[in-house]
Amino acid sequence: MDRFIGILTVERGNIQPEETVLIEGTGGVALAGLQIASLRGATTILTTSSGKLEAASMLGATHVIDRQTQDVAETVLQLTAGKGVDHVLEIAGGAHLGKAATMSAVGGKIYLIGALEGFDVSSPLEPLIFKDLTIYGIGTGHRHALQRLISACDSKGIAPVIDRCYPMASLMEALEHLQSGAMGKIVITVAD
Repeated sequence: MDRFIGILTVERGNIQPEETVLIEGTGGVALAGLQIASLRGATTILTTSSGKLEAASMLGATHVIDRQTQDVAETVLQLTAGKGVDHVLEIAGGAHLGKAATMSAVGGKIYLIGALEGFDVSSPLEPLIFKDLTIYGIGTGHRHALQRLISACDSKGIAPVIDRCYPMASLMEALEHLQSGAMGKIVITVAD
């Protein structure tokens, strides 16, 4: 899925250095998005829980919002001087799409990547219409886009953020760790 984020945000979204990208969470997909947005020189705003604030900053987020103690939408609007963000990596889905629309700038782009809050998305109509937002669903991209992404990551030394590796025998433990909120990817080794 990480490669799709790169294809969407770079190929379709054309993230520019003067733009702002909102990344929701610190899972593997979110952190891949952070790395790609940072590679493009964009200002990044990452939301996470209290226990991960310092680590998120160390990974290069321009701004980190503690979603447990701060109003995310209000803080995003403050950080962008009321404009909103140019790009949102929407991982939650469900009714959270409406929050993404509220935090978006006029002409903003929302990349609907996940469905953690459900497959039935909803949003107030007003920000979708009056902000002229574009919503991209995740899908596959073309081979040349993937090759450019891999080349860019290789040349800049970008690698996936790995939280922890587990042997196949510890699959249930790995899944529990993933459910509890991993910081990056969980890797299952199937052979030595």
